Amino acid sequence: MRSQKFTANVPSVLHPCFVKRAKDLGYPSLSAYLVSLAMYDLMIGKPHGLTGELPKLSHAEQDKVHDEVARAFESGETIGGCWLENRVKEAIQSVSDGQEVPPNKVMDTLITKIRKAKKG
Repeated sequence: MRSQKFTANVPSVLHPCFVKRAKDLGYPSLSAYLVSLAMYDLMIGKPHGLTGELPKLSHAEQDKVHDEVARAFESGETIGGCWLENRVKEAIQSVSDGQEVPPNKVMDTLITKIRKAKKG
């Protein structure tokens, strides 16, 4: 395989989660797992409305998010039923009165919540 070596830093609390997830999925290495994630992103080609905002947070706020994601992963929760879903539910509740909410309004609310966390 043609490849180019580079160095990347990952949050220390998430590293064991990455290693376990790669092993659980049968990847031969952590590198193969991370490359597959990047390839998936390239194939999908969608913006990262929520996770793209995380690097804009302070390091302390990023650490809080990383800790929460690691805790959720280690306890067996999945993104479909925990952290992201809960943030989406919170966003929907904050902008609706029991009525259907357009997806872009939910995304805008999520981005606003992340930016507020950054400032606070």
